[in-house]
Amino acid sequence: MTDLASLALPAWAVPSGPRRVAVDDHTIRINKQWWHDAITTRRLPGTAPTQTTLTRAEVWAPTEHVFTLLWRTLAWGSGRYLPHPRQGRCHRTPRPLWMGIIAPHGPLASRDLRTLLHLTRPLGTRLPLRTRRDRTSPLPRRTTEDNMIITCPKCFAADDVLPPRRLPDRLLQYRCTNPIHGNHEWLTTRDAVQAPSDVQEGVTDELLEPLSRCIDADAPFVEYGIVEHRLRTRFPDLFAAHVAEQGHSMFGPRAYTASSVRFGVALGRLERTGDLVSEYGPATGAWHHNGQVTYWARNPPADRRRTTWAEYCAEIGRSPQWTDQDRFGLRIP
Repeated sequence: MTDLASLALPAWAVPSGPRRVAVDDHTIRINKQWWHDAITTRRLPGTAPTQTTLTRAEVWAPTEHVFTLLWRTLAWGSGRYLPHPRQGRCHRTPRPLWMGIIAPHGPLASRDLRTLLHLTRPLGTRLPLRTRRDRTSPLPRRTTEDNMIITCPKCFAADDVLPPRRLPDRLLQYRCTNPIHGNHEWLTTRDAVQAPSDVQEGVTDELLEPLSRCIDADAPFVEYGIVEHRLRTRFPDLFAAHVAEQGHSMFGPRAYTASSVRFGVALGRLERTGDLVSEYGPATGAWHHNGQVTYWARNPPADRRRTTWAEYCAEIGRSPQWTDQDRFGLRIP
């Protein structure tokens, strides 16, 4: 039998105080301005959360108004699902269905919560986390990984794990922003058949400027394959070096490739610094196995025009699939 007595938790996982204190101090970031606007404009009863964060203890702090408690609870539960000002990528702010249903009954709600719930129950309403977007906003295509609850391998919590970035070759890049350990990023395959691997950003430093130069100003969004093709033709030695270390899907399936853990990660870093903008679109040609892939632009066109890898290949007179010429001169691990 294995002796477990000598095993110890890593330093970052050891509670800094009694368990009850650690639970009560668990903090969630919320968009306080969104809650203030949503509640005051609809003249709903109760007080909106007034801070940019909420702890568990604050959620259940004594209050004379039941709806103040409700808003705190909903803000806590939907904290990472509502847009934060720092993210700045949402076209419109989501609008919970329950806001529109409760609003007409505001006076009643302040007097009799039980009667209010009875009135709204026939509508099939569940108060938490039912949202709808403004009909004028484009709806992104949701995939299985968007709906999965993923826990961080460092803090073992899901509250601060952001939606994944889909990298080439069916890889997912997750990021946890828990202040306990700071920003932590890791990679895993979409089929979860590969153990998670930490993102190594340092090895992509030399790719930042070359990749930035592969996306032209005032051009439409271009499919990822176009960016990678330009990197190879404009910086052949750099491209070959990373393929030699990480491999490439043109030589056959592989969990981690240069396209995903090197070029894709570097492009994500350029987006976080504001140099580039991305959106998801259909993967074409040799990249079709991804289903969806990122499209990149420096200054997004107003009409959101796109150029696919297949269209680009037709323009330059090459096959959209991998050829022996693509593999020529490259080494793999």
